[in-house]
Amino acid sequence: MSKGIEKNKNSNYDHLKYSRKPLVNDITKVDKAITECKELISIYVKSIETARKNKSWKNT
Repeated sequence: MSKGIEKNKNSNYDHLKYSRKPLVNDITKVDKAITECKELISIYVKSIETARKNKSWKNT
């Protein structure tokens, strides 16, 4: 077997091994992180909207 095929075979095997394992043990931590990210994005978006509104207000 050529090196490229052997390397591919091992790589595919590794992917299959890892796909069987859960990425995290405690899904609630992931849910909390997702919620926090959404909140931070909302704050960021709101601050951009406020900055744009203030900029247009100053230009009038």
